[in-house]
Amino acid sequence: HVLAVLHYRRGLGWEGQALPDGVRCRISGDQPDGYEAVVPAGEPIPLVYVPAGPFLMGSRENDTAAWDDEKPQHMRTLPWYWIATTPTTVRQWQASGLPLHEQPTWSTPEHPVVNVSWHDAQAYCAWAGLCLPTEAEWEKAARGTDGRTYPWGEEPPGNRTLGAGPVVPLPPEQASPYGALGMSACVWQWCEDAYDAEAYRRQ
Repeated sequence: HVLAVLHYRRGLGWEGQALPDGVRCRISGDQPDGYEAVVPAGEPIPLVYVPAGPFLMGSRENDTAAWDDEKPQHMRTLPWYWIATTPTTVRQWQASGLPLHEQPTWSTPEHPVVNVSWHDAQAYCAWAGLCLPTEAEWEKAARGTDGRTYPWGEEPPGNRTLGAGPVVPLPPEQASPYGALGMSACVWQWCEDAYDAEAYRRQ
């Protein structure tokens, strides 16, 4: 499979509290303009904030487009966290100095990095002072709290690209409710936890 890395930082403090080490407020002009993770080399990684609370995870039993291991839909509650605004790009990966495996001939520095193993992803996160999201954390960041099919809602993709194009920039109409982008692109993205086909049935 073609794989991309998406990562985030768990930490303490956001809503009126001190920011955790490695996270800072991004300023545009004299106004706050989001948050970013400071990494050892290269440009900081933009982050979006996902607030604490419950969300609908998984797919409805009557959803014929869903796999059995995505059912039943159930309620999960998570603490708050940050997640990277986009999948990790080739440019961001190269800043780490980690080996870059073969990329597609059409790939550019702004495309998602692919051909990445789970261990590669963990090595990148260790370098950046970040960690992979769990499946639940990734899904909440992608679809919000209401169990929507796509990050933007129920409307079929239409002109919204689901391809593996550049992620910088991505059109804002593709954003999830929290502002995460590239959550519906056709690159696989690693999570921290191991696959379990029966996990949803045990919720």
